[in-house]
Amino acid sequence: MTFSGSNSAADAVSRLDIRDTVDEKPAPDHEQNSVINVPECKCGMPLCICVASAPEPDPAPLQGLREAIKNSDTAAVRKLLSEGVDANYCDKQGLSLLHLAALFNQTDIAFILMDNGANLEYKNQQGETALDCAPTTLQYRMKQKMENGA
Repeated sequence: MTFSGSNSAADAVSRLDIRDTVDEKPAPDHEQNSVINVPECKCGMPLCICVASAPEPDPAPLQGLREAIKNSDTAAVRKLLSEGVDANYCDKQGLSLLHLAALFNQTDIAFILMDNGANLEYKNQQGETALDCAPTTLQYRMKQKMENGA
């Protein structure tokens, strides 16, 4: 018993000439985009670690400013702010630099940030302002500074 499709397939294979030149597309050098515009590596895997870009590292000046706040280093805070670090920077948890200064009870640094335009109304993910996070004494001093036109 024979199938009608098997004879036509056998005929097509028997007519193949291995000496014929085949017009093949050259293999991509390194990267191409898939239909959904996801980078693909020559290995063919979408989002392959060979090609996928590394996440952008946390900028060093911001990390330095956070460390300066934690370590009460007012000179470093002033220097980094003068170099253009944004006094209103917020991390992934929604904490601004002023929140951080308040949490570490850094009165001088909180005042430096306020003098450099830190937003006193910004709320973290829990809905708290830096003033809400500050210990009582720092809250009092920050309120006094705001009333005196900081």
